[in-house]
Amino acid sequence: MKIKELYSTEEEVKNELKKRWEDKELSKKLEEFLNNKIPEPFLSEPRAVLARQLATPDNEHAVFYEKAKRMSLKPIDFEFLDDIFITTNHGKACLGKMIFYHGLDKNSKPIITNKHSIDLTGVNEKKPFKEIITLWGEGFTEFHHRILSKNHDTELYDGSWWYKENGAKAKNYYIYYMAMFTIKNVLFENIENNEREDKFFNEIFLPAVDFIKKEFGLKPLIMPIAPPDDIGNIYWWSYPENIKNLI
Repeated sequence: MKIKELYSTEEEVKNELKKRWEDKELSKKLEEFLNNKIPEPFLSEPRAVLARQLATPDNEHAVFYEKAKRMSLKPIDFEFLDDIFITTNHGKACLGKMIFYHGLDKNSKPIITNKHSIDLTGVNEKKPFKEIITLWGEGFTEFHHRILSKNHDTELYDGSWWYKENGAKAKNYYIYYMAMFTIKNVLFENIENNEREDKFFNEIFLPAVDFIKKEFGLKPLIMPIAPPDDIGNIYWWSYPENIKNLI
């Protein structure tokens, strides 16, 4: 299956979301499948969802936010704040070593600078996000939420309880995770199938999507954030210059 086939277009989402939301039998089946363990904000109305361990106003979030607004969907950040910080995970590492994007040079190479928000000598390795303190004494999660609130009007929801009740690890919860974005909500994500993500894509992501398609007869509603051929660009993990003034 090609990655573009896993995504839905804006037009498909508009048509499908309304139809699926109004299908009472489908909603009942979803609730039974999830044992009624659905985060409350996901039940009241269709939502645009970005799921990251910790929400932050990087360039990825900015595009997610603008797309959600354009589609008249309320954005919500689905977080996992009880998860642990590890520097071998690129997305997590960029929360601690923040990259600031200053455009392109004359050779079309990105101009970037870095600024540490936390001690990266190892003292914070494998600590829960909630327990980490910034270099200036502010809570790590509070810091990222503060700078996010200055830029994007989005709802924050700590889904730690949901992840834990569904096994905490992707191989355990991913089928249920995909189900949540099949009937009532839209997941904004960058689907990668490369050397770094090969195992996750083939052993967890695709099997979960295939299972949901067989179970519900529908594919999850997923929209891309970055263009598929630009996912690896450092731009998506970096922050605009104005964020640096908030540190």
